[in-house]
Amino acid sequence: DGYEVARRLRADERYKSLPIIAITANALKGDSDKAIAAGCNQYMSKPINIRDLWTRLAEILS
Repeated sequence: DGYEVARRLRADERYKSLPIIAITANALKGDSDKAIAAGCNQYMSKPINIRDLWTRLAEILS
């Protein structure tokens, strides 16, 4: 699953600083906390607003 992918990326020295935004269709209570705990920088639920996505990307990359 996506959380496991994020954990594995963060465990690999080459990808520790890779920006990760979790995007999910199943927005359940606690999912945001799980994503952040797994190593994601941000969490979004679908449907996403493209401007919001660009804003979050800019925050992560700045």
